[in-house]
Amino acid sequence: MTEAVKQLVIAANATTTTTTTTTTTESGGVNPPWGTLAIEQYLIQKWDWNSPLSVEKQRDKLVLAFIGEEFIALEFDPSATGGLMTRTPTPEEISIILEPWRPQKLRGIAARHWGQKDLARWGHSYYVLRTYYDGGAEHDAKLAAWLSESSSSDGMDVDDTSMIEDGLGIEPVDTWWQVLDDSLLFDLDTYHDADDWKAVYKILPELAAPLNDRTFDFAAAQEALIAKKPLKALVDSDFEEAVLEEAARKGNWLLILDKYAFENDEVRLLFRDAHGNVVKEIGAAVSTLGYLRMDYGRLRKSDLPWWTEAVEGDLYHVKDKRGRIMRANLAVMKAAFAPVPRRLEPQFDSWAGL
Repeated sequence: MTEAVKQLVIAANATTTTTTTTTTTESGGVNPPWGTLAIEQYLIQKWDWNSPLSVEKQRDKLVLAFIGEEFIALEFDPSATGGLMTRTPTPEEISIILEPWRPQKLRGIAARHWGQKDLARWGHSYYVLRTYYDGGAEHDAKLAAWLSESSSSDGMDVDDTSMIEDGLGIEPVDTWWQVLDDSLLFDLDTYHDADDWKAVYKILPELAAPLNDRTFDFAAAQEALIAKKPLKALVDSDFEEAVLEEAARKGNWLLILDKYAFENDEVRLLFRDAHGNVVKEIGAAVSTLGYLRMDYGRLRKSDLPWWTEAVEGDLYHVKDKRGRIMRANLAVMKAAFAPVPRRLEPQFDSWAGL
C-alpha cells in the first residue's frame, strides 16, 4: 500500500469509531466486523441513495458489477490494507444495505473464500455447492456418506492410487466453508434450468470472484502456447486451448450437487474463470472423485481427463453466439502472433545521386 493510500485510509477512519471485535461461529468461522469485507466496502461506497431502484435491485446490480470488475482497488479491500477500512459503514448502511442481505454465517464463509487463488496450495481442493434439498433424510445421508468416504491425498505419491477411496475428498475441518450445504441459503435447483445454481453469486459473490486481480494474463497464455509448439505450427485449436487453460487458472473448481447428482451419483464439475464464469464442465461419477483431489494440485490441466473430456461453457465456446469471452481473448492472442509487416526500404534508381 502506498503512503498516500495509507494516509487516506487512516484519515477516513479517524472520523468514526470502528468496532473490530471478531466473534466465532458455531461452525468454526468468524463474524467479520461490518465493512471489513471487500463487497461491503464496494456496496456502501457506490450506493446511490437517490436511485429509483429498490434496495434489493440496486444491491443485486452492484453485486453483479463487483463480480465483473477486472480489478478491485485497495480502497474497497480492507484485507489488502491490514484491516483498515476506507470508510466505516454507518448504522443506516448496516441496517438497510448489509444486514438484510445475508446472515452472519454466510459472511464468515465469504471471509474465508476471499483471496483464495489456489485451494490446492493450502492443502484444500474444490468447492461443493448443494442446490437440491427435496430428497430429505435420504439425500442428507447420501451426502454425509460421500463426505465420510473421502480420504486425504496430502503427501501421496501421484503414482500410488492404492489409498484413494470414493468420496468428495474434503477434510471435516474444512466442510463448513468448502461444502455449501444449507437449505435456507442454497435451495436453488428449479429442475429445468441448468444455470440456476448461479443465483448463489447474488449472496456469495466471493464464490464467483475471490480475487482482487481478475484480469486475463495474456503474457502467460502466450508463453504457454509457444512452449507447446513452434510458432509456425500453431493452429486455431491451439489458441483456443491456451485461452481456456489460462482462463481456468485463476478460478477454483466447483462441484454442483443438484437433483440429478443425488439421483444418479454423478456431480457436475465446473472449471471457472476469475469472474465465476464456466470455462469447461464435465459430469463426474462420485466413485471417481477420490482421484480428483490428487489431480487438482497439478499445474497443467491439459493432460487430465477431467479437463480434456469436458465441454466448453457458453461464454467460452468459439462456435456459440454467446461465446463473447472466447472471441475477445482469441482476437488479442492471435494479434500478438500476427506477422509484423517488413519495413520497405526506399527504392532508388541506379543513377540516383549522379
